Amino acid sequence: MESAMSLRIKNPVAKVFGFWEKAKTAAERYFVERFPLEIIYIVFFLLDFPSLEELRLVNTTFKGLVESIAEYRFIREYAYEAVCMMCRTHISSYYTIKDIYNELRYPQCRTCPEFGPFLHLPTLRRCCYKCNAEDPSYRLARLCDLRVYFHLEDEDFRDIPLINCMLQPGTYIASVSRSMEIVGKLYGPDKAQQIMEANELQGEGSDEGGNQFWMEDLRNDGGQPSNRSRIPWGELGTPWMQFRATAPFPYYDHTKGPVEHGTYCRTCCGEIGRELEHTRDIGNARKWEYYRAFRETELSLHWLECHAEDSSEDSSEDSYSQELA
Repeated sequence: MESAMSLRIKNPVAKVFGFWEKAKTAAERYFVERFPLEIIYIVFFLLDFPSLEELRLVNTTFKGLVESIAEYRFIREYAYEAVCMMCRTHISSYYTIKDIYNELRYPQCRTCPEFGPFLHLPTLRRCCYKCNAEDPSYRLARLCDLRVYFHLEDEDFRDIPLINCMLQPGTYIASVSRSMEIVGKLYGPDKAQQIMEANELQGEGSDEGGNQFWMEDLRNDGGQPSNRSRIPWGELGTPWMQFRATAPFPYYDHTKGPVEHGTYCRTCCGEIGRELEHTRDIGNARKWEYYRAFRETELSLHWLECHAEDSSEDSSEDSYSQELA
């Protein structure tokens, strides 16, 4: 009969990880001796990314503690581009490591069943291209416009993330839905809906005509369009304001191995690309097909329904997926 013996370590922080030997001062030794490892992880897990980066620089004790957090390592390795964009737009302090990691583990867009290769920074929600451009919950506006249309003061925005535009330093944008929540708290939900309806009737905030208060085209701002497989700023009429607050965001599943950035059907993209050679007005439906991303396991099902695949003469060569770089 097999037998085994187990030992309970009273303080794994000091005994297993060796943090006690690294602690140089009495205060450091008190910290690693008195607090259980589980409590330390819970506290660190509720800190934002810049705070953990600063803790790493304190000394080797804290550096070892921070780098022993698996979630921190995954975010730093797989979602560092999104975290850097949060820091550059001045909203990284609004979200904890736990918030970012939970979104990293969720594959679908938060407003539809499609795969979401992007992260909407003002709300920290995973999204697809279509929902980011069309869904009202992702709408953004300049802070100066929100103050006017919602009758708010600067101090009213202290509890919601304000995005600092990287191409227009000093210009801040915020989520319209979050701003409406502020109006609802101050004046009631009925008042918020009345203000929204009044602005839309006046042509403010609609996607057609008026001042296009929610969205503007990047061409009017002198920006440069980027590769389709990254952030599609201004390409095919993309609303620039939406994607200045959006970052590429992979999906990570520790049970299945590598991360997924999203794959695209090359046949669909090639067919739509040929249409773009003759006209820029291809309609929203075709635009969504052009930017639609899939998980690798979903792409085989898409090929069964792909109309471009059926009409393509060289489908055997063009049926490969183009993976996000």
